[in-house]
Amino acid sequence: MWLFEDELPEGRFCHTCLQYMPWDCFHMHRDGFHINDRDNRCKTCVNDDLSIRRRLKRENPVPADGRCMTCRNKTKLVLDHDHDDLTFKGYVCQKCNLRGRTSWRIYSK
Repeated sequence: MWLFEDELPEGRFCHTCLQYMPWDCFHMHRDGFHINDRDNRCKTCVNDDLSIRRRLKRENPVPADGRCMTCRNKTKLVLDHDHDDLTFKGYVCQKCNLRGRTSWRIYSK
């Protein structure tokens, strides 16, 4: 029995689909924070997530005023979406997105 995921001999588990896969099914990273310098999601799950975000961006254009829907600062905006039901929540600044300050109540269409 292995104690740590990085001790598994030929691959790892994807954190999204929970499937055990060989190392070449995971994208490389060079930041030093990933096990064996690999992403924690398999390439298929990463590509699925990118497709979802592209679709959400097509269906929901960035607001013309360029303001964060949470703090109202005018800055570069990122797409905020629900990771469970894959629905669009709004556009927020990176700071609010990372702090988790977003709430469905403050968004207005």
